[in-house]
Amino acid sequence: MSTIPTLNERDIRSFVGEQNLLNGKKYIREGAIFDARQHNMTLRASCKGSQGETYRVQVTFDDNDIDETYCSCPVGNQGHCKHIAGLLWAWHERPGMFIEMDKVESALTDLNKVELVSLMKQMLQLHPDLEGLVEKISPRSSAAPKQKRVPFNRELYRRQVDEIFRTTDRNKWGSEARAAEPLLRIKSIADDYVKQQNYDNATSIYELIIKGIIDNYDTFRWHADEGDLDDVVNDCVDELGICLKAAHDDEELREQIIQLLYTVYEFDESLYNDEPVMSGRVPALLVRYTTPEERQMLAGWVREASENDVDWYADDIDEENLDHFLLGLEADTINDKTFLRICRETESYDYLVERLLKLGRLDEALEAAKHVENYEILEIVDILSEHGYDAVAEKIIEERASKSDDTDLLDWLKDRYEDRGDLAATLDAAQRILRVYPHLATIEQYREIRRLAQQLGSWETAQAELLAFLKKSNATSLLIQIALDEAQVDKALELLESQKRPYDSPEGPYGYGMYEVAIDVAKATEDTHPLASIEIYQRYAERLIDQRGRDNYRQACEYLTSMGNIYQKIGQSTVWTDYIMSLRAKYKNLPALKDEMAMAKL
Repeated sequence: MSTIPTLNERDIRSFVGEQNLLNGKKYIREGAIFDARQHNMTLRASCKGSQGETYRVQVTFDDNDIDETYCSCPVGNQGHCKHIAGLLWAWHERPGMFIEMDKVESALTDLNKVELVSLMKQMLQLHPDLEGLVEKISPRSSAAPKQKRVPFNRELYRRQVDEIFRTTDRNKWGSEARAAEPLLRIKSIADDYVKQQNYDNATSIYELIIKGIIDNYDTFRWHADEGDLDDVVNDCVDELGICLKAAHDDEELREQIIQLLYTVYEFDESLYNDEPVMSGRVPALLVRYTTPEERQMLAGWVREASENDVDWYADDIDEENLDHFLLGLEADTINDKTFLRICRETESYDYLVERLLKLGRLDEALEAAKHVENYEILEIVDILSEHGYDAVAEKIIEERASKSDDTDLLDWLKDRYEDRGDLAATLDAAQRILRVYPHLATIEQYREIRRLAQQLGSWETAQAELLAFLKKSNATSLLIQIALDEAQVDKALELLESQKRPYDSPEGPYGYGMYEVAIDVAKATEDTHPLASIEIYQRYAERLIDQRGRDNYRQACEYLTSMGNIYQKIGQSTVWTDYIMSLRAKYKNLPALKDEMAMAKL
């Protein structure tokens, strides 16, 4: 195998220039070159630019010298920029920082089954085209030797989380969403561990995600309306509650979970928001799923942190001075009469219902539940269910759902009906949920309704009614997805064409919210309606270019490549050549677009 030729400082200076080399050396000193890889004769890395942007840099060598270079920065400079200088200087000074990609195969062999399955799920989410490859893999013979169990690798996930926060651009709107998406993919691995009742490994991953978010929270919070990282923590908290409830006998794991949940609570308190943004469920979990000794320990933490010296018997307690969390933690130390009085006076209905049920006073508990709003009632019915009153809990939600279109209530009922095998009731709840907000309905909801109705033998009628409702509601995006899902490509294209907008429309080529579904139609019609597919790709490619930005150019080049492939298939290469030449001429003053087109070989 060939080896990368040796470069000295003079060689690098000659290639990038004196000033770029000086800047490149500075990048190395500041740790701005990271995620460095070597694959055969190619070096790749990411470089944190002077304005906070992250750029992709790549250099490919032949046997004697540099053959090709690429940088995703706006300047590009034909691959002679300061970011390329940083990559070359890193190879010259610190070759050990480059991970040999040949070792990736070795790293994959260190993953256990859960981790490999989760990795494949993530890859399929990012690259759906790989589904065909997975389908071609033959099932493993039952006679195959059993694989050795590989130990859980916490460090692997720590590096992944660190890399997400290190490489995600946090200097513009949407930074939280850009970090949240890959974090949720890592979280899905922990969720799989929970399903397998491997709560130890799951907790370790949740801990890495939560602590990574807390450590980087201030630098990512551009606007209170974002909240994507808050949502990630909330999702982790819910799963940690499952772990805490299930891990009865593992004292060390319970201590880790309790400390982690309290860390979330304490951090959220430090934000001084009107309402908790990531720890809303924490107090309930730590009160309901801990032992008396654990609650006593937590109460000490809360009292110390808040300097709260409340005396439940001597002080006048009202909603203004009540620490609801502390009241729950110290409920065991307060006699029934005093505790019930405080709960009633402060409208702490969750604790009130819990204590009344422990005392066997069901009627009083149900009377108290009447005062609870819909957005809090699910907590109450969970308490009822845990005390063995499943039928009563279900009746409460059914009565409320009959007077409301609250989808949380309907979701609760749907899950309950399906768990006990009542398909007709499950179908009815699923249909009601979809009809509440038809413009927000998803193809997954449609598929669920189809599955249930087919099992009941009523799909033909249910489908006709549902499609008529969606048409009346102008839920065109979902109707297109349904047509594609049922292999009705002509129908999908007809629906999309009905939404076509003028080229300069601010709503986009086919209206707001149609981007992803339009591209799905383009992919589905490449063989059957090639010219229509080309038009869809072209309209979005040119719109992305007009919006400017390296990421937009990169995506546009993907669509342009698809166009070129279709033109080639239908024997219109000359038309494609003329188009791409006119496009280059039109945007000749966009060097970053030129770079992306060159990388895409356009």
